Amino acid sequence: MRRIVGIVLAFVGAFVIAVAVLGQTFLPDRLLETPLDAAHHRTMEGDAEVAGRTVPVRVSRVATVDDARSDGDVATWRRLTCAVVVEPVGTPDCLSSKDSDGRLLEATLDDIATDRRTGAAIDDPEYVPPDAQPRSGQVERWPSDARRADYSYWYEPAGAAIETAYDGTEEIGGVSCYRYVAELAGQSSATDTGEFAGYLSGTVTLWVEPSTGTIVRQAEDVRRSAGSPARITVESTAATVQAMADNARDLRDRVEMLTGTLPLVGYPVGVVLLLLAGVMVKPRRPRLPGQRRRAAESLPTYRV
Repeated sequence: MRRIVGIVLAFVGAFVIAVAVLGQTFLPDRLLETPLDAAHHRTMEGDAEVAGRTVPVRVSRVATVDDARSDGDVATWRRLTCAVVVEPVGTPDCLSSKDSDGRLLEATLDDIATDRRTGAAIDDPEYVPPDAQPRSGQVERWPSDARRADYSYWYEPAGAAIETAYDGTEEIGGVSCYRYVAELAGQSSATDTGEFAGYLSGTVTLWVEPSTGTIVRQAEDVRRSAGSPARITVESTAATVQAMADNARDLRDRVEMLTGTLPLVGYPVGVVLLLLAGVMVKPRRPRLPGQRRRAAESLPTYRV
């Protein structure tokens, strides 16, 4: 029985150490990959200049990974973006062009492929339709362990990647974020078919939780030289910021548990269990005849 207990302790100890090793090496990278069931719903609100007057607007973006077209390396997104004038109150996030009464400013449905580890766009007909617009730069997220450096970000209104520069650290929604800013000065814009659509001027700002690459908040203040709206100033709603911050915090805490807490506890516990197992399975040394006789003589005797 003693030997069986020792074998069980050895198995458990080895398992605990193996899990701790995986927690430091393999599991965090897998956890930080874009999941194949990922879905984002981000909303920005503000105002825009439309036909010479300022109106309230909402920009809604729903992006969902299509697991049937994705694999271990690439996530293929189906993304719907709608910009609407929210007059009257209660206007839905998106409208059909026939029923919008001029309130629909933009509606696009895109197929986008990104690297599951870095979040960067991938232009490959294996994952997106042949007529899909080629893309580059970060799309739905930044890389995990983002750096205080410049990153290209695919900006849909420009139909191109814009350059963002690290601009400091700020707490957003209860998590520490890196702030990245793109200054647009005569940035040319194009339609989804690649046709020239005027120039953009203004600022695009993104707040990114660096350990997970989650875009927690976004703000835009941009003017167009042609098309509608002539100007748009929007930023992420409080609900969107809190939802993205909560997601980032949850993922960050799970990674920290795997890379910090689990090894800190797992290695000592595993070693102790292996040492106990060694004691339990170690065979007892048989006593020699003389030792048995002396042991018997040392027992107390009782008279009746």
